[in-house]
Amino acid sequence: MHRTFMDDELTHYTIPDSASKIKNLITGFSNDYSSVVDDMDYESGLVTVLAKIMSTDEIFHFANKTDAYIDENLTSDISVTVTGMIIVIRDMVIIQYRFFINSDRINRFNIF
Repeated sequence: MHRTFMDDELTHYTIPDSASKIKNLITGFSNDYSSVVDDMDYESGLVTVLAKIMSTDEIFHFANKTDAYIDENLTSDISVTVTGMIIVIRDMVIIQYRFFINSDRINRFNIF
């Protein structure tokens, strides 16, 4: 959002360094703060990401990169929960894979 407001300049592909600059971006983006900031003390918020249609491999790559970024760049006093369809799809694939592996083990056991 910051980059968009600053004529798409790469140097502004950052989160502003002050609460007032962030507030200016939010007010320029929407008159309804509730969709972006959970409370007016700016202690919690919501980040929405739109993605193109992705393959399963791309979904895993995106989810893993997101988790790695959070682990490497955010301090422990910041709580982040990643949700959405990409995470649901990733988790469903993992569940199906585990089910397949377990059912294959059961089938091999029943053969003997």
